[in-house]
Amino acid sequence: MLERKTVGLAPASRFGIIRALVCAAALASVFFEYLPSFSEVSTHWFSSVGALKLFPQNAWNAFLSSPSMLLSFQISLTLFLLLAMIGLFTNFTVAISAGLYFIYVGILRSYGTFFNQGFIVFYLLALMVFLPAGAGFSLDAKRKYFSKTGNMAPDAAMAWAVFLLRAVIAFSYWQAAWAKLDYAGIYWLEPENLKRILVQDNLALLYFNVGFVKQAMHLPNSVWSVLAGTILFLEFFFPLVLFRWELRRFYPILIAVMQIIMLFLCPALSLETAVSLVLLLTFYDWDRVLLRHKLPAQDRRI
Repeated sequence: MLERKTVGLAPASRFGIIRALVCAAALASVFFEYLPSFSEVSTHWFSSVGALKLFPQNAWNAFLSSPSMLLSFQISLTLFLLLAMIGLFTNFTVAISAGLYFIYVGILRSYGTFFNQGFIVFYLLALMVFLPAGAGFSLDAKRKYFSKTGNMAPDAAMAWAVFLLRAVIAFSYWQAAWAKLDYAGIYWLEPENLKRILVQDNLALLYFNVGFVKQAMHLPNSVWSVLAGTILFLEFFFPLVLFRWELRRFYPILIAVMQIIMLFLCPALSLETAVSLVLLLTFYDWDRVLLRHKLPAQDRRI
């Protein structure tokens, strides 16, 4: 009974649409970078992190010094993500995409400051390796050996797969809110703190808009306090959308509006915002719109 109320049933196409959106988010981050440019940077600046240390340094030096190899790697990653997005040889292409994307985000972190962008997309890709990613809304679902799973009726197993992917995204926001409190405590709500973050992040831009930041600094402190409090509140309670389908009607929209406001204040967040907006689309049941799947009212939980 509890499972029915919180998870419900879902068709394979719903999971397939989420797969396509996750791959689209990964593609957005890949298009944002031009890996061959890394060959112009000395490999002395490269310090492999995490599992990338399993590969010998000589291999990294040869790979990162070659523009053609870096371009081939980026094109291969793009191709596999595109195939995974449309659902062709899905189990294989999702697995390869997850592996290549892991190396891709590892390279980006090996030249300087460790950052968290791209982690959520990788977690989702890695999780989909163990789930029936090609069972619906895919070219594989049209092939004869997927004829049964591609047309399967809504069931709880597929609903749990949808729930798991959404949970990864939802709790990443909760974790972000908790990290803010852990790092700064109640001081995070102070207007001066958010102003400091704005200036610091804008300094990361090649073309720093000094005039705009000066104008933003003159906003009333009450505006900054409300903005900080709203950010913290929305992020902290976002996981509630996993358990109440009514919240999913508007809560992701509130998060999107918040992120667009932050993008306006800090253009350095453009890539992070684009990826986040795509991932927020996963909380809506696009199969009912695109494929006109209709479920009984009591099963509209996920």
